[in-house]
Amino acid sequence: MKRAIIVTLLLLWLLFSREGICSYSWATLADFKGIDQFSLFLTGDLYYYRSDIEGKVAVKGDAYLKSFAIGKKVKKSDYTLIVNGKLNAGGLGDADGGEIYNGGVYAGSGATLQRVTITESESKLSSKGNVSLTQLTLKNSVEAEGDVTIDQAVVEGDVRAKGSVTFLNGAQVHGTLVENDDNLTVNPPFDFNSINLTNIANELYKDGTDIGVIDGKISINVINSGIYYFDINADDFAGNWYLFSINAPAESTIIVDIIGDPDNITLAYKDFDISGGITAEDIIFNFVDEDGNLTIEMHNNSQICGSILAPEGNIIFYDASIKGSIMAKNFLEPPTGHNSGQINVVPIPSTLLLLISSTLIFPFRKLL
Repeated sequence: MKRAIIVTLLLLWLLFSREGICSYSWATLADFKGIDQFSLFLTGDLYYYRSDIEGKVAVKGDAYLKSFAIGKKVKKSDYTLIVNGKLNAGGLGDADGGEIYNGGVYAGSGATLQRVTITESESKLSSKGNVSLTQLTLKNSVEAEGDVTIDQAVVEGDVRAKGSVTFLNGAQVHGTLVENDDNLTVNPPFDFNSINLTNIANELYKDGTDIGVIDGKISINVINSGIYYFDINADDFAGNWYLFSINAPAESTIIVDIIGDPDNITLAYKDFDISGGITAEDIIFNFVDEDGNLTIEMHNNSQICGSILAPEGNIIFYDASIKGSIMAKNFLEPPTGHNSGQINVVPIPSTLLLLISSTLIFPFRKLL
């Protein structure tokens, strides 16, 4: 018993006392709560057209989706798409609709779905506002604290509304219909106020090894497994290079801090190459000196490898792909005639949560 107490005290001393240790306050730990669920996490709005997001999505603002697929490569859960504001998904044309896989949909301020499919029949469409369903067959149940309008659509599950339910143009409900239900309460499945991206970015930042562009390349090479921090000037990161190469062993974590406040960073015709055992989920690009005006453009066949953390960033992402997660403010509409970029599912936790769990007892490394 005495030995166990001594070991515990030693571990606590290691966590909070040693110089050079990655230390985090308990308040900061709360900022990470639940963020590991999502491939795309936004504190603003989402505009996403003609492409796929393979993981789950959380949007604090409004979401506008057309010709899309979300959640193909994640485990089943209650909700795949969570929108705190209004959700407008699908459209008039056959190709304008979309699919949501492996979970349901929540819309805090109302939902409009047209030609949209929620593939898991046991999942729900939930909203604290009004719901409008048009030109679709929904296998799911619907619950809304507002009114529900069903137009040229079939709902095979139950419909429960605090307001009224309106049927137009042959609409049907095959399940149980309950309207004017004053006892109905739809609870948000996620607390957006528990996440502060700016705090996360600031806590991740450490004075790291300076890197830059040499002969059109940015290169990182490490020999031993560990947590490594690198700093690059934002102007260099936005500059004239074609390859970002990271060579590191398995069980390494690479944090690249982009330092500076440019208005625009464009990643066009850029390639990312990783080797040595490290994976995309262990790499994060941390934009730490934003002033609220940063726009990050990724397009023209850029293949991003690693996650992006840009608390005040406005993302313009089209005709490109990322093997990683995006945590930012807004995801903006692509230019006319272009498709939003594909977001390949890579879980966040092995980069972020690794830093707030067992590895806290090990010092981070700065290459000299």
